[in-house]
Amino acid sequence: KIFDLSMDCHINVLSELKKESENQVKQEKAINEKYRDRDLIESIYMVSALKNDGVHDVLKMLVGKSKVRDWILADGFQTEMSPVERATEIIREKVFRTVHREVPHKVKISSRMFETYIRDGEKVLRIEHDLIVRTKSHARILKGKSGKALRIIHSSAQDELSRIFKCEVDLHLQIKLAKNQYLSTDSNTFDEDHNPYQ
Repeated sequence: KIFDLSMDCHINVLSELKKESENQVKQEKAINEKYRDRDLIESIYMVSALKNDGVHDVLKMLVGKSKVRDWILADGFQTEMSPVERATEIIREKVFRTVHREVPHKVKISSRMFETYIRDGEKVLRIEHDLIVRTKSHARILKGKSGKALRIIHSSAQDELSRIFKCEVDLHLQIKLAKNQYLSTDSNTFDEDHNPYQ
């Protein structure tokens, strides 16, 4: 069984409210009076996550308002995403963590192949994805100096994919330039691209 909770929460950060302040009680009372006048506000909690003050009260309230129900996914399942969608999201995460600026948000990741084969008696999952960008400058950033960024993306993604799918993963990533600014799947391979991780 799991706890299901559906509710609206409003978090107001008050960095100026000091624990050691002599006026803390007055400040807390003023805050309570101010927000209790508004509709739909049931309770207010003064919390310091750094000092773990009041956190238990919030957790107790959340558990108290939740309802016990069956799991969404059957036993043994971890996500509703298809294997291809899962692989795509893992690669997207590695792109986001590896490159900087606005480039990760302007990369379209498209799957070209996702199939298994047997090599030396062991199952191997071959995954081919295109990393589609709008400009050559974005492609260069995604590739990195001497292909370093793409190697990092490839290595970290391949390791996690192998762990998740519990088999050897043969991952191939290719940077492509979109023919137009809308990142169409009809794209050209980046002229300076190669497979630096091979």
